[in-house]
Amino acid sequence: MRWAAAVTGLAMGAWPAAAQRLTLAGSLSFAEHRVDAGFGLERTAGLIGGAVLGGRLGGIDVHAQARTGRLLLRSATGTDLEIAELGLGASWWLRPWFALRGAALVRGYSADVARQRWRMAELGAELRVPFAANRARGVVRGGWRPAVTVSGLSRPNTAFAAAAGTECDVTRFSFAIFYELERYDFPSQGGMKRFEQLSALTLQARVHGRW
Repeated sequence: MRWAAAVTGLAMGAWPAAAQRLTLAGSLSFAEHRVDAGFGLERTAGLIGGAVLGGRLGGIDVHAQARTGRLLLRSATGTDLEIAELGLGASWWLRPWFALRGAALVRGYSADVARQRWRMAELGAELRVPFAANRARGVVRGGWRPAVTVSGLSRPNTAFAAAAGTECDVTRFSFAIFYELERYDFPSQGGMKRFEQLSALTLQARVHGRW
């Protein structure tokens, strides 16, 4: 993940000089990871903590994110997992309530016996529906991941991510709760299909300002 860390560091260093507005967010997710490779369902779950630095550059929202946590075994087979992720993303707001989104992510799953690295690119959109005098909004996001590489595996045939939730503004702060879902279906090998799914209930707090 060294290249992603370097890109994230450069972006974070450049934004304070150029961004019109900066946001800093922290998140806590209860996540569940499911894998079925034809030998039964392997399920792990646990807490993932994250941080996001965002800014607005010429009408485009950009952000860098990092998150990590430990997922404990919840099934008869499998092993505990350590998860770590770095990402960069951008949202182009065509309307105040609609944006096109793009992102690049690197994720690692580490276990006692092996380590697996994921590299992903995402293209998608976000819809916001305001209510409560525009101090709160419903949010729906969806994205297709056309470029996914996984160490030791073929590229998935299907890869997508989606999220839905609510955000609320309180002075310079905003608070949100989201349900997030990622799904990956891999091609059949040896007559067996593999799918992976990562879902999470995420709480997020964000502070807005100019620095």
